[in-house]
Amino acid sequence: MSIAVIASSGLDAYLSVLHNARDGFPRVIPKLCEAAHTAKSPVLRAAVAQGLSRIARGWSRDALLRFVDPLRDTLVALCTDADADARAYARIALWSFAAACPE
Repeated sequence: MSIAVIASSGLDAYLSVLHNARDGFPRVIPKLCEAAHTAKSPVLRAAVAQGLSRIARGWSRDALLRFVDPLRDTLVALCTDADADARAYARIALWSFAAACPE
């Protein structure tokens, strides 16, 4: 078993947990925002952006409203990231977040 298979499985599990938590698990949002700001790895920043995209599209509005400011700041920062994948997922998340929380 290679490292790529293990990493891919871990990413799939992480995204599955975020997708299936329909009511949300809001305490994870500040941890993801912190990881996005402090991670040096472009792969990790892209994974965080992908997770935030799942959160913005799938979680309830109430879960998102608890952390509007950190989410907005993190998504704006990820939209200017050096990694193309992180930017792409951040744009999707930003538009989904704007649709869920228009104010």
